Amino acid sequence: MNPKASTGDGYGSKLLSSPKFSQYDKDVKSSYQTSACGPTTIAVILQYWHDSKGKSKLQVWNSGYSTKGAFINSMYANHGGTFYSMSVNGMRSGLENEVIARGYAATTSSFNNFFSYKTEIDNNRPVAVKFDKWFSKWEPNASYEYD
Repeated sequence: MNPKASTGDGYGSKLLSSPKFSQYDKDVKSSYQTSACGPTTIAVILQYWHDSKGKSKLQVWNSGYSTKGAFINSMYANHGGTFYSMSVNGMRSGLENEVIARGYAATTSSFNNFFSYKTEIDNNRPVAVKFDKWFSKWEPNASYEYD
């Protein structure tokens, strides 16, 4: 999968192609599904690096996990998944630990500005943006769509 440029919204938008995973996958434990967005994001990022960057050991569902959902369950159970979500630090450390355990170096960064997100994407590095309807950063006048 190669990154695809999009005509976008005038911000010089770029779209990174990524595999599809769902926190509502039939193999994700039903008690995890409503709050498995962090573990699912870990799966998407690992698989992106496998598919787009040739990191062969980062294949998610052929690495001791029989399904995508089984991998998501493991990330949830082992990296701080809770009934209300996974913390930013839990997701970062979970992602780093998985990459390191598979023989690669890993670092993550945390930032909170559009320019940094755009720079990472423009450099073909996926980003995870945390936002929640139930916490203080929810913007009631914005339009959100969930897939």
